[in-house]
Amino acid sequence: MLYFFQVFCQKMEQKSKENDFQSGAAKSVKKGAKSKKSALADDGDNHTFDWQYERKYYLNILEKIAAIESINIWEMGVAQENFYLTMWKFAIHLLEIRPFEANSNTSNQCVSIITSCIQKLHSSSSFETSGKIKSSKSNSSRSCLSPMVAAMVSSMTQTEKITPFSRDIVSICVQSPSVFTSSLLTDICNFILTDNGSSTVKTLAKNAGEFLVTLAELSAETVAPYMSLIIELIDCDEYLIR
Repeated sequence: MLYFFQVFCQKMEQKSKENDFQSGAAKSVKKGAKSKKSALADDGDNHTFDWQYERKYYLNILEKIAAIESINIWEMGVAQENFYLTMWKFAIHLLEIRPFEANSNTSNQCVSIITSCIQKLHSSSSFETSGKIKSSKSNSSRSCLSPMVAAMVSSMTQTEKITPFSRDIVSICVQSPSVFTSSLLTDICNFILTDNGSSTVKTLAKNAGEFLVTLAELSAETVAPYMSLIIELIDCDEYLIR
């Protein structure tokens, strides 16, 4: 059911984007030209379904589901990664494309969903490896979180509005277990240090630079333990990150 719920939300985002495009195109039509009445127009009796307005209620549902304690869903509280993937993937997508107003609470809802997913996956992996050595626990957590980290790094290579996006990622890092921040910074550094001169790496270098500055400004204590890792970027070919 959660999978179909996510598909519905994605379809609505796509439809909303198409409607925005059509609306913009309609406005560009020269004055006086006749336009067809939209099939979605409100005729006074029937109210249209406005996804821009309804989105917050659907995100609220995902937020509540993500916050449920794993022990109340699965035997022994061992979370299913695919269950949380359906939620954090949609939330990251929204933070990347940002189809909402800047003053809305949508970004906070998305951050809350992602943070809850990270905490549940981390707790679950820690439980599974409770009898193992510390390094095994850390590796297990990294393995559970690696798809999410990869998705965030991918978004940083594509998004144009990096300033609000970087602040959202900083909020996630501050509220999440340290293993998440460590995995994210490691992936960013590895991606940039294996630079092959592609435009993707150049975009990531630019966006990662702003992210690191924002992280250091808003939460110096979060980034401090990883200075030995970040300092390696001084040797990279991208001047934007240096």
